[in-house]
Formats: sequence, C-alpha cells, structure tokens
Amino acid sequence: MATSTTHKRTYAIAGSLSLFWTIMVAVLMAGPALVAAEVKTDLGVYPEPSLQPLPQAGAKITDPVFGTRILRVTDASDGNSGAGTLYSYYPTFNKDNSYIAVRETLGYSRAKFFRFDPVNFTASGGFVLSSPPAGLQEYYLMWSGLYPNVTFGVGGHNIWQINVATQQSTLIKDLSSQGVGGYLTQMSKSLDDDVFAASIVNSGGTEAGFVVYKRSTNSVLLRRLASNVNEVQVDKSGDYLIVVYNDGSDDIYDLTATPPRLIAHLTGSNGFFHHDCGVGTVFTAAAGNALGYRRLANPTAIQLMVPGYWSYATQQDHFSMLADNEQWAVASRYSSSGGPVLRPFDNEIVKIATDGTDRVQRIAHHRSVAVNNNYNAQPKASVSRDGNFIAFTSNWGNPNGRTDMYIVQISASPTADIRPPATPVNLRIY
Repeated sequence: MATSTTHKRTYAIAGSLSLFWTIMVAVLMAGPALVAAEVKTDLGVYPEPSLQPLPQAGAKITDPVFGTRILRVTDASDGNSGAGTLYSYYPTFNKDNSYIAVRETLGYSRAKFFRFDPVNFTASGGFVLSSPPAGLQEYYLMWSGLYPNVTFGVGGHNIWQINVATQQSTLIKDLSSQGVGGYLTQMSKSLDDDVFAASIVNSGGTEAGFVVYKRSTNSVLLRRLASNVNEVQVDKSGDYLIVVYNDGSDDIYDLTATPPRLIAHLTGSNGFFHHDCGVGTVFTAAAGNALGYRRLANPTAIQLMVPGYWSYATQQDHFSMLADNEQWAVASRYSSSGGPVLRPFDNEIVKIATDGTDRVQRIAHHRSVAVNNNYNAQPKASVSRDGNFIAFTSNWGNPNGRTDMYIVQISASPTADIRPPATPVNLRIY
C-alpha cells in the first residue's frame, strides 16, 4: 500500500478543531470511496468465507477478507453465455485505462470492449467489432503499448492493427509465405508494437512451429518448425523470445543477434509452463514451493520468491507482469480440483515483490471453482498498466455456472520514498 510523509504542525486549538470538522464533513460526504482498505501483507492462511450474493453487472461488492472493492463487469443480460479475461498476459486494460477488453461468448468467443472509468470504477457501453478482418482471432487481441485506441491480432496468416474507436483495420503484414497451410495463433508482441511472434498451425490444426516478425525493418527475424510447440511469447522489450514446449522445456532466443541466437534450452527444474514476461525478464513457478524471477539474458539464475509458501500440491496459477512497475508481479491461484483453501495464497489473487524480499500484497479471493482443471473457470488475472486494477474470471462458487469478468480495485504498489521531508515553513508553536 502506498505511503506518504506527514509533516506535523501544531495549531491553535480553535483552528485545529475547525480543520478537524472540515475534514470529517468532507469524508462523510464523499462516502466509502475515500476509505482505503488495509492491504494484507502477511503469509498466513485465509479461508474463503460464505459466498456473498452475486451482484448484477455494474454493481460492486467488497471482499470480506481483504477489503478490496470488486466490480462485476458482465452478466447474461446481453445474451452471452459466458465471459472472462482474454488471458493473464493478454491485457484487459488499454494504455490509459479508458477501455477494457472482455472475452465473451456471443455466438462465438470474441472480444467485447467497454469504456472504463478508473476514477469512478465503472464500465459501460460494451460493443464488439462490427466488421472484423476475415479470420481474426478476436479472443487473442493485444492492446497497443503506445496508443489507447489501438489493438492488434492475427487472422489467417495476417497481422492486423485495429482502432476500436473508429473500427478501422490496417494490415500490418501478410505472413502466408511463412506458414504451412494452416494459420497463425496466440500472437504476442513487444510493448512498442514493433516485434510480433505467433505459433504456426498446419493444415491439420496442429501447432507446427513459430515465426517472429519485426515491423520497423519489415523482416522475419526467426522461423522454426517444431512438432512440440505449446506457445511463444516476446518479452516487453522485443529483445527476447520464449518458446514453451508441451513437455515443459523452453527455449530462450536473443532476437537482437543476427541471426537470432538460442541462449538456453531449459529442462527439468529450470523449465516452466505458465509465465509472463517483463522487460528482459520472466516470472514463473520455481522448485521448492516457490516462485521464480529471472533475467532472460541468464535464464538459469533464478531469484526465488516466497520459498516454502507456494505449494503446487493442489493448486496451479497464472501470472501477469503487464504493470509498468515490474517491482511487483501478479499471480492468480486456483485449485485444479475445485478444492478449498488449505495453504497460504490458495484461491487468491496476490501481488509478489520481484526483488526476493518475500513481500506480498493479498488482493482478493476470486471465488472461481475450476473442477477437473476447467480452463474456462481458471481466474487468469490480468493487471492494468498502472497496477491499480486487476481483472479476473470467476464462476462465483458455482462449478456448473456461467463465468463472468470482474475487476478488483487496489491501491498503487508501494514504493520506497527515500526523499527527506521538506523543511517546515511558517511554523508557529503556541
């Protein structure tokens, strides 16, 4: 939780009382929005209490354990049969929090865009793309890192740029010559919208490799065919590529080399599945019931976080490093069998300091029950660029019920204030 330095002053009694009542009246008139929850930072176990009544879309509730406010963004009123985040490392929030993207099943799975008001904590005016490019994977769109109204996606072998305000689409690149008869999928990109990567799918529907394209030089940086690819991700800088394979091994490429150079092939305890990238960094699970943070330039050197507290006996998780402040990363834990809280952080959304100091911010219980590791019910929490909001998917305690998207409002990440207090001026002591 953010802290501030208070300069103490001594006032005359009459003036102090006047100031006190002025402040109290202002607080009472403003209502609960000014009352900040005390973020929990311990390593204890917090069971889930009884479910609160589920509000309709647009309504807010307060997490009874962690004190944070939660906004329900979607329900069935627009005819969708389910909704949630696009994914933990696919941004829900655009650059300035003026739009959010929701994955809704409206005939088919696609993005629905809402105007978001971060000050009043509201979402409104949902709409879908009226004329998306042919074959566009609308459930895998990535907000521009530079422009609030722009998002990117793939359709067939094409990379598209789409302005959601004007609904105009621009072809960035046709990569048909790099395919093997199918299409591209699971696109990722650098924060400056310059380097793009995607998996190559063959005509039989099987992932058969990957391709990396650099927009500023109009060049294919890297293309490999491989039968075991699970997903690929470009880091925020566009300097590195992570290739995740189905056996839990990973390849790390340096894209700045000519040609791109394989830095490491990670296996065993060095390998990983769920992850997210920062600027030249990656956040993953790690051996020893811990989380891991590492530099992609040296990916076998792992900074352990909260060792001994991050059990994978019954829980799995997704990671998000979409915030600009990479001193903190987000994890959303869930039971793969729909089970209850048994250990610290179970069934929680939590922020973890990436510097190895074991600091945490406990944000909310997501209340989603993922029986049989149901992918649709996994929370897949996605943090905003400013770190003040986290979107997540939840079926709200009903394993057979619909999923919807919720947003939890949190305070800004704490950062050390090393500035000395200013010298008091006009100080009078009575």
